[in-house]
Amino acid sequence: MLEGSLLLGVGILFFMFYEDLKYRGIQWWLFPLLGMFSMGYSYLRFQSFDFLESIPWSLIISVLLLTSVVGLHWLKTRTPINKSLGMGDLLFLVAITPLFSTLEYLIFLSISFIGAGILHLLVQLIKRSNTVPLAGYQSLVLIGYLVLNYFHPISLLTEINQLALIL
Repeated sequence: MLEGSLLLGVGILFFMFYEDLKYRGIQWWLFPLLGMFSMGYSYLRFQSFDFLESIPWSLIISVLLLTSVVGLHWLKTRTPINKSLGMGDLLFLVAITPLFSTLEYLIFLSISFIGAGILHLLVQLIKRSNTVPLAGYQSLVLIGYLVLNYFHPISLLTEINQLALIL
């Protein structure tokens, strides 16, 4: 059952990546579908609804983080944020909150923003673009996390702690 759910999620995420890269937008119905996948996959993975407790905190972190980004963007460019950060980027972050604990969500956001930046730099070498398909790139990072986590169950928090001990 978990495998089928994972395949469905990877399919949704890959389709989101494709649409965001090709059309610079994602169809609205994919976000509720991604949210339902996130909740269903988390339930199948943990066999409880305990993951629901972290959703409000993850959403608060998202709001604070995005408010900071919007404020800094406006101070720097004096242009409205809707010219650079799409509604799909925000909806994507909301839809994936059930997949992580609050701290793991914060770690995933950091990793996915860095990963999106690197992916965008690589794509810029092939094709120039003024916009960043953030939700699309984050979809690819999430696919990588989900597949890796399926074959080798990991906790982002544990992995970061072990990395800090090595360094």
